[in-house]
Amino acid sequence: MDQMVECEFCGTEVSGGSAFTCTYCHGTFCPAHRLPFNHACPNIEEWRNSKPSAKKVKKQTSESRVLTDQKGLVVGGVLMLALIIVFLLLFRIL
Repeated sequence: MDQMVECEFCGTEVSGGSAFTCTYCHGTFCPAHRLPFNHACPNIEEWRNSKPSAKKVKKQTSESRVLTDQKGLVVGGVLMLALIIVFLLLFRIL
């Protein structure tokens, strides 16, 4: 059974498996206060200056956005074509 620990910010008791240790101040926090800006981390500037990959932030590039939009258009076109064929077959026009 997991040991209960207390969030250093709000005092909520959480099981050891649900507790988070801050990489920057090494404090123990509940899920709501796990991020440095949610627990008034004294080392927040270090977090802000860290690489985006360390923050696990994924930014979508304009190139990938265009590819996603094009894929959506292709899928939409195929679905529309399928609906037209079904309609034509139902009314025996084809």
